[in-house]
Amino acid sequence: MTSEFSYPSLRCIWEYMEPNRRIHISSRSPQLRRIDKSIPFHINCLVLDENSIEMNETEYRVRQESERVNPGDERYEKKPEEEILTPGDIVADDERSWIRETTQFTIQFNERNFRRHYLDTKPHLMAKRVANLLLGGRCKIVAKTLQTAEDQKILRLPVGFKVHTSEISCLYHDFPYILPIIESSFVMNEIETYVSKEETFDHPQLRNAKRVIINGIEEWEFMDKLVTLTNEYVGILYGMFSENEFISVIRHWINNGKPNETVWEIEYREIEIGKLLDELKTEFNGRLEQFNNFVIDKRIIAATGYLAIPLNSKFELVVFGVNGNMQDSEASSIRIQTIPKEHSKEVFGFLEWGKDLRQKFEMLFLQ
Repeated sequence: MTSEFSYPSLRCIWEYMEPNRRIHISSRSPQLRRIDKSIPFHINCLVLDENSIEMNETEYRVRQESERVNPGDERYEKKPEEEILTPGDIVADDERSWIRETTQFTIQFNERNFRRHYLDTKPHLMAKRVANLLLGGRCKIVAKTLQTAEDQKILRLPVGFKVHTSEISCLYHDFPYILPIIESSFVMNEIETYVSKEETFDHPQLRNAKRVIINGIEEWEFMDKLVTLTNEYVGILYGMFSENEFISVIRHWINNGKPNETVWEIEYREIEIGKLLDELKTEFNGRLEQFNNFVIDKRIIAATGYLAIPLNSKFELVVFGVNGNMQDSEASSIRIQTIPKEHSKEVFGFLEWGKDLRQKFEMLFLQ
């Protein structure tokens, strides 16, 4: 197949081929294997976990398995040393079953899977070998999104492994630990992170990212740092905000200001939105308004209207509810943003805060 293309043509096709298909084909072609790792490798979503690598919709996982070997099984005589009787030993049933430990390598894709068992290899060693085969020695790995799945686990990765990416997601740990494997000299489009350390909010990468999603906060004492974020978009998941936390966010916004394009989305669970808007109205001398039904965005919770809080002669802060799922949560969210006063009733159906930002918002929060 390679003889039908010149190298420049093959390189162009090969670079943007779906990565798992590319791995599958090159593993069967000696010619392609020689050039495969010299061509940049593009992945839509790369998920790293202990003994597991997921690229797009295909997962490569290594795990330890236990299986019972019964009398009559062709493998029965291959007992481990601890199951073999030595002179002087006795046992009630010399035909008893025994447990065999194996390492299982699985490739899962499109609800199908390929499995292979290995007897003499530890899972962590097999995971390292798989990582080297898939990702090791590549001249450049580009991932639209890099995600780490869990905390307190060792990620088995090739020596010198780096990823070019503008979006990272650390679901169970503060994101800085993943930075050593990121090759990036530009501002991140998005950082999603758990926060267990106050200094995470001061990290330059977080401060400069276009979008920040906080998927958990360990200590409410961190609120003093959280409210200072000035990113274009800030999302708070699983925050369990009370009325006091909403007041803190809005008070800091009023007193210190934020860029006019700033949008905050805060998940709420045990708060009645009408009651919250009434309390905020009293606290900040705001006014409750109804939406213009002609331009209403269908995702907005229209029944409660929106709260407008004056900022200056030209802009006001608006607070309103939005329906939609945040990841696996069924909770809705409170949106806070700045809009021009003279257009407050007209802009809700056509929010102009960036096409890519809106698409991400729809993917994360609106189903």
